[in-house]
Amino acid sequence: DRSAQYHSMQLTANRRYSDGFTLRGSYTLADLQGTIGGPELAPYFHPDLENIIDTLRHGRLDDMRRHRFVASWVYELPGPEGGVLGNVIGGWQITGIYQLQSGEPLTITSGRDNAGWGLGSNRAIYTGQPYDPPAGSPETMWFNPAAFAVNPNGTFGETRRGEFFGPGDSTVDLGLTK
Repeated sequence: DRSAQYHSMQLTANRRYSDGFTLRGSYTLADLQGTIGGPELAPYFHPDLENIIDTLRHGRLDDMRRHRFVASWVYELPGPEGGVLGNVIGGWQITGIYQLQSGEPLTITSGRDNAGWGLGSNRAIYTGQPYDPPAGSPETMWFNPAAFAVNPNGTFGETRRGEFFGPGDSTVDLGLTK
């Protein structure tokens, strides 16, 4: 059982071929939320079990990237035109694509099944500490582990699915063609 809703705003800008240069840029602001498959249990385990499970399964989906920017360009290098020299060293282009996007949604789990229902790892609970990593933390620390704790026995925890975001990334691809 999987359902999803995608909402986005998309902006695009173009600079058409002029003076040997073309540029295109696009930006997307998006939200992708839904419910992924999970255990289908009869309500006799707990009067509100289906609602509890739906709450655990619903949230931001892993494919979502809140922000995404892509720019591409083509630049025709100036060179001699015509003749043997123009055919040999002229007609080269530099192309590129730059992509920048925010990180994927993260779900903070406790790593334990303290609810005792065999539904896998439960959600962590909040401790009241700040979510941001402490000053001087390595770049690979995306959040403050002290902000979360293992859920108490008999509970599912309280963090929501996809509530936090991991680090973004960027790539550059370049080409030289004739």
